[in-house]
Amino acid sequence: MASEKNAGSEPNKNKRFPTLSDGDKRKIISDREAVNTKRSTDASMRIFKSYLEEKGYDEQFVWTDLSAYDLDELLERFFFEVRTARGDLYKKNSYISIRHGINRFLENSGKHSDIVNDVQFKKSQLAFKSMLAKLKDEGKGGTDHHPPLETADLRKLSLYLTEDLENPERLQVIITVHV
Repeated sequence: MASEKNAGSEPNKNKRFPTLSDGDKRKIISDREAVNTKRSTDASMRIFKSYLEEKGYDEQFVWTDLSAYDLDELLERFFFEVRTARGDLYKKNSYISIRHGINRFLENSGKHSDIVNDVQFKKSQLAFKSMLAKLKDEGKGGTDHHPPLETADLRKLSLYLTEDLENPERLQVIITVHV
């Protein structure tokens, strides 16, 4: 019994079964995603919140009182209407990233089901897939690649990489280039 009283006052650092605060647990859950994933989720939510504001929706209502059916209809309109700040259609990968960012936010909030796979979100899923086809038709479905390196540049790179093979930094670059 005495050890139970002291358990709360002792530091948890070296305990096999430490008692974690709610804040500690939230931090662990929050840290499971990479920084860039969090950044992507935040960017997606800024876009969605801007849409809600422009269309006159009360953001608090959307997250607390909206049913899955109503959220599906709202997302359907959003997927049809979302554009860049200049009014252009997003490219396919950006569009996909926005949807996944919204889905991650909803998943982390625990308010709604999976908007990507759940049957409750059929309307918004159909809108999303239809817009992907439209993006492809309008030439926004592909990925812009950098042009390949010229043969002369490849020769220069090869010579540079084989000059000093004892240099660990050079070896690291060689591995990066050849992998």
